[in-house]
Amino acid sequence: MLRGSEMIKCLICRSCSQMHQPPDYNPENPLRIKVLQRSLHLRRVCEEIDVSIVSDHFYMLYRVHDKNYVENMLKRLKTVRKPVYLDEDTYIEPTTIHAVRETLALLAYGVELLSSRRCRHVIALVRPPSHHAGRRRFGGFCIFNHSAAATASLLDSYDFIAVLDFDAHYGDGFAEIFYEDDRVLYISLHEDPRYMFPYRGFPEEAGRGRGLGYTVNIVMPKGATDKHYHRAFDEVLCPLLDAMKPKAIVVLLGLDTHWKDELTDINATLNLYADIGRLVRRYSLSLTVLEGGYSLWVLPRGIANYIAGLKGEEQPYREEEYPAPLEVDRRFERFIDRTKKVIKKYLRIDL
Repeated sequence: MLRGSEMIKCLICRSCSQMHQPPDYNPENPLRIKVLQRSLHLRRVCEEIDVSIVSDHFYMLYRVHDKNYVENMLKRLKTVRKPVYLDEDTYIEPTTIHAVRETLALLAYGVELLSSRRCRHVIALVRPPSHHAGRRRFGGFCIFNHSAAATASLLDSYDFIAVLDFDAHYGDGFAEIFYEDDRVLYISLHEDPRYMFPYRGFPEEAGRGRGLGYTVNIVMPKGATDKHYHRAFDEVLCPLLDAMKPKAIVVLLGLDTHWKDELTDINATLNLYADIGRLVRRYSLSLTVLEGGYSLWVLPRGIANYIAGLKGEEQPYREEEYPAPLEVDRRFERFIDRTKKVIKKYLRIDL
């Protein structure tokens, strides 16, 4: 059993499996957390936190969102009487505010565990996702950017943080919030934005002002496999982290990169999530926040593999990787070359 500063704690938001119900079929629904709660493997390694008696942490939202946006959205959440769509994907309903409240409380608890160094790694299994929510906007299932709020809170204790976004979709809201901030190195590995929502996240979108160079986009072509992620790790992500030396890491863990996920065209296997866990294990302190991932078969297996990798244990689930067509390799080469050129230009790091 890990103790002290080596301790790994996995937290599951109880209300997230019961609240924020869509008005009709929507891949972002309470079953995403419920399957994690029901997993016999995860029940042995995770702790379900009841934060219902904890005070509100809505104040965290003001650190990353416009004041009027927060107040108007909270007012709407408190007064909504039936499920409604805010756009074609993002919905709210009467219990949404409770899911948001408990998610923020759980993340505040995770931040406190890391800031006090009572844990080395904290994993927060929460919903709804958040990385598409910008300072004044919702979208892509996301209402508030609670992962950005947790990152802002961590900055009180650690003055330079790297954020690793493994969701198949570019976290446009997260990038926007920290786009001019040189205290946050945001690295996103996502599907080709020419074909994938939010249709942004090209290598040249590298930040602005003091934050120029601190947004790093690694584009994965349609059909990318574990092999391409490993190359991105070896050629860009790990050398960049080694050079920049962040004091803490926030992981936005999306499991929609798996070949079974119907919302994306990435062909990763369950093995990748164990490899991501092993990668994160190499670096100081980390807070992992669940983002996307909509296959109910993949979610519990992918999270179990990630935790095993983070603990340095053998992964419980394995899959065979299938080779990608040569054209996928060629597109990957072109994208990663563009990313390296941007890093060299703005951060003066030659990868």
